[in-house]
Order: sequence, then C-alpha cells, then structure tokens
Amino acid sequence: MYGFAFALALALPWQPALASEGGRLYRQHCSACHGDVGQGGVGVPLALPAFQASVSDTYLERTIRLGRPGRVMPAFDFLKDDEIRAIVRHIRGFTDVKPPEFSEARIQGDPEHGRRLFAQHCAACHGANGEGGKGTGVTFSRPRDLPIIAPALNNAGFLAAASDHMIKATLMKGREGTPMVSFLKQGLSEQDIDDLVAFVRSFENSPLGRDRRSVADEPAVLVYESPYDFEETIESVKRAAVGRNFRLIRD
Repeated sequence: MYGFAFALALALPWQPALASEGGRLYRQHCSACHGDVGQGGVGVPLALPAFQASVSDTYLERTIRLGRPGRVMPAFDFLKDDEIRAIVRHIRGFTDVKPPEFSEARIQGDPEHGRRLFAQHCAACHGANGEGGKGTGVTFSRPRDLPIIAPALNNAGFLAAASDHMIKATLMKGREGTPMVSFLKQGLSEQDIDDLVAFVRSFENSPLGRDRRSVADEPAVLVYESPYDFEETIESVKRAAVGRNFRLIRD
C-alpha cells in the first residue's frame, strides 16, 4: 500500500509586484494543506482571526523557512527571502487583522514552577513533554472532540520561530475559536505565565528542541486520512506534489 507524506506552510501578497507572486507561491506550496483561503485542513487554519492576531510576520516567515522537524509541516528553505515575505503577505490578506509585533527579548521566570503549572494546565493538550497532539490540522487523525490539534511546543522549529513575548501573549489572551484559553481568565498571574514561558523555553535544552534538521533530513510524516472529499483530496495531492511538499512511500 502507499502512505502519503505531505505538508503545510503559509502565504500572502505585499506590494504590487509581489502580490500576485505571493498568491501563486501560496497555491503552489501551501493551499494543498492549509486550504485555498486559509480555512485549514491537513494544516492549521491560517485565516482564523485569533491566529492572525497572535502571530507576528517574523514568526510566519521563520515557520515557513524552518518548518517543524518530524511533524507534517516541512521546511521551505529553498525559497528566497522575498518569496517567503510575499507568501506571508498573502496570508495576511485572508483577514483585516493588524499583525502584532513582539519583542525578541527573553522573559525571566522560574522554569521549575512553570513545569508544575504546565503539568496542571497545558499537558492535557500539548503533551507531558510538550510533544503536541496526535494528528495534524483541523479535522485529522486525532480525537474528534478537538477542533484544532495542539502544536508541539518542544519542536525546534517552533522554538526558533516563536519569541518569548509571542508565547506569553498567547497564554495571556488565548485563541478564540480554538481550545486555547486565556490563562489570565483561568486565574493565573502574569508571573505564573512568565514561569510557564520560561519552562517552554527550557525545551531548547532537549534533543528535540535542538534538532534543526533540513527538510532533506526530516523523516516522512505518514498521512492516512484526509479531511477533504475524494476529488479534493486527489487535487490536493497533485498540488502538493507539484509544490515539492510531498513524498510517496511504498511500504
């Protein structure tokens, strides 16, 4: 039988000369997994307003370039910087949400206290060791009561893409339309959240947190289900193959 390993990424226009280029690149490399208008599928829903409001352009650019080693999101490190920026601006066109900006400064906190808070408040979705939920995207191989799969917080790609202040803002505000709640509303203090951020950042000291392999070195992620109907699945596989986001494995 065949197992299909295909991937996700992100995209959107930015200046007249690159607007159409961003759309073209998005359709070539991203839409098979994230949907033509960012509605999600194999990949996360990029058009979700709460998502757009919680991630910076820098985070999106790094995510496209680095991917998520060992997960279904590949690294598009063969794209030029201006091509990646064009894709990001195309993604931003899915909503009218103003992109946030976050400081790159590290947050000081107590990672040991953060570890205890993580076990109590975060591990049920993100895994005891930050390994993330099983499956991918919006409607994939995972418990069907979860509308969006929890990301792997111990992944080198995530840790390289997300600043401490972006992680903190997500913890404080949550993401409407997903299971990610505001921990301020759950009763945690800002210091508690700083401690959680410090614990998440400590994943960089783990083997997975340091593992920034290139896309050529990544193991294939096998996908056996599709969130789409048959015709759309076949069309998505075709687009993924053309976009170099796909490997066919005989097992």
